[in-house]
Amino acid sequence: MKRSTILKFFTILISILVSLESTAQDPIVRLSGDTICTGESISIPIEINNANGVAGISLNLRLPQRGLRYLEFTQSDNRLTSIQVNFDTTTRIWSFLWFNFNTFSFNGEIGKINVLATDSF
Repeated sequence: MKRSTILKFFTILISILVSLESTAQDPIVRLSGDTICTGESISIPIEINNANGVAGISLNLRLPQRGLRYLEFTQSDNRLTSIQVNFDTTTRIWSFLWFNFNTFSFNGEIGKINVLATDSF
């Protein structure tokens, strides 16, 4: 079985909407992955670190045209109520949207994207 590294195939378009409250450090959004074989599934954690005064999050990830099948998003942070998650099978774009009138600080995992390796890249 061929092994492929998942993260190098993601085109990441990330934006974080931060309230006017200033922070000492810039927010950091991080995805971490692993190497898997065809037929295996993997959960890719999404972390937001050093983010203070956050009132909204918008994430868009483009999955490759072949090789990965999106399964689901698993939420890790229960403060993120009313999230909207969508995967467009035509454009292969996974979208995450959250907004709140209150601001929060984030320093850790907010959830995981679960995918299945269906083919080599």
